Amino acid sequence: MTTILLPVKPCYAATIMNGSKQYEYRKRKAKKYPGRILFYVTRPVGEIIGEAEVTGILEDTPPALWWQTHDKAGMSLQAYETYFKGCKTGVAYKLAHVTRWETPRSLADYGLAHAPQNFVYVEDDRPLTFSESLHLAVEQVAEEYPNTFKLLADA
Repeated sequence: MTTILLPVKPCYAATIMNGSKQYEYRKRKAKKYPGRILFYVTRPVGEIIGEAEVTGILEDTPPALWWQTHDKAGMSLQAYETYFKGCKTGVAYKLAHVTRWETPRSLADYGLAHAPQNFVYVEDDRPLTFSESLHLAVEQVAEEYPNTFKLLADA
């Protein structure tokens, strides 16, 4: 399973952890499907405080993305529009099973000297959840039999 570490502002980290922000927005999508996201809270906190499972990824124009996700955005329309200003497409990671760790971790725990601008892939040493295992198996079958999955998607 692929894990990415994302920097988030303290105000958004709080809304992710309390469940009111169920989508994490980005201007570009990770090339590998991230089954898990670690949240690095930017200054003044400067720690990795928890994680979430990714149960879906939406990619669309910013207005269409907002229309699909606004009720669980955990941010104002004004903040959303400011973030995506000038972007033709945006990405929304659907978050589930959000966990705030009892003991925050540092970037150094993952071999990082500084926070990434957008995201960074990190090593993952925990066992996969059932849904992560299922998603990984489907991805592997889809890569081996792409025409079959295209037919199923078109049906």
